[in-house]
Amino acid sequence: MTDLGNWLKRGAVALVLWLMAGALALACSFHTYTPAPTVIDRMLGSDHIVLARPDPTDPTRFVAVSAIRGHAGDADLPFDLDPLTRHRLEAAPDDAVLFARDGAYGPWRELAYLDPDYRALIDTVAPKLDHWEIDGDFERFEIFAALHGHDNPALRHLAYRELDRAPYEILQALDLKVDVPEVLALIDQPQDADLRPIRLLLLGLSGDADAVPFLRRGLTRAHDAEPPAYLGAYATALIELTGDVGVAEVEALVTDRTIPIEIREQLIEALAIHAFFDPDLGAGIATRLGPILSQDVGLGGAIARQFGVRGDWSFHAPFVTLLDQGVVRNPYDLIALNQYVMIASESAALD
Repeated sequence: MTDLGNWLKRGAVALVLWLMAGALALACSFHTYTPAPTVIDRMLGSDHIVLARPDPTDPTRFVAVSAIRGHAGDADLPFDLDPLTRHRLEAAPDDAVLFARDGAYGPWRELAYLDPDYRALIDTVAPKLDHWEIDGDFERFEIFAALHGHDNPALRHLAYRELDRAPYEILQALDLKVDVPEVLALIDQPQDADLRPIRLLLLGLSGDADAVPFLRRGLTRAHDAEPPAYLGAYATALIELTGDVGVAEVEALVTDRTIPIEIREQLIEALAIHAFFDPDLGAGIATRLGPILSQDVGLGGAIARQFGVRGDWSFHAPFVTLLDQGVVRNPYDLIALNQYVMIASESAALD
């Protein structure tokens, strides 16, 4: 099995154990929102996907001209065709609009205008949908990794939306060619504020040291913001580019009690992510977090959640001590610590 396969297997086993034990597992805390379904998500969740153009008998209405799933003749599209789209389609006979129905019987949704670039992407994706429903996440994200710098704004935007949903371990494994100046030019666009986390992570994965000053300044500004914004993404990207130097900077922020604990958990998540992939870096992270934990036991729950969900049991002994001392009062943290200790003990017994 490849290193990536071993990492994914270890993480998956830990996550299953954690969830079976009833842990309060967190979604990626780099977001302050739940990412909306992408065009691809909508296609994967539909039994009826069609391409439509203006109805020759009533050009203010759509008519399905071909089907990706289901049958075009069964598609009764309850949408008026706005004049701008109608004129655009009339001027481009090969363009179409993509529609999909929610599930088998849900409402129809207009997903995207298919110009030649977008149409080519859909032609590539359509034969893969059945496989992607079962497996194939890596292949899916690999396709969009090649498009995040595309000249076509619609494809570029979709690519960022897709990569925004990828687990960090998949982002690390992708062959990403990140244009740092281009990402920096896009990162502050207010209409795409929710894409800041993925763009920050891509800066970290660029391998380009020119991104370091921006990330370092951003980490400080994010810390000072009210409320702190995307601290975990800045921290993860900085560590990716600077290694142990970045770890030390992030750990210094973890000790700052003026930052709310739920925000510091983003920093701990960044440390846990890197500890998961780099054993040498991880050993140093665990060694230094130990004394930090002894000075601030309120961090125990966050450490248990973020390291436990990744199958890192480095904190078994200090957590046993904390529980024996009875110094942790937060009930959610107590649950996380007890479950971490239980699963760590079971894991050790299996080794």
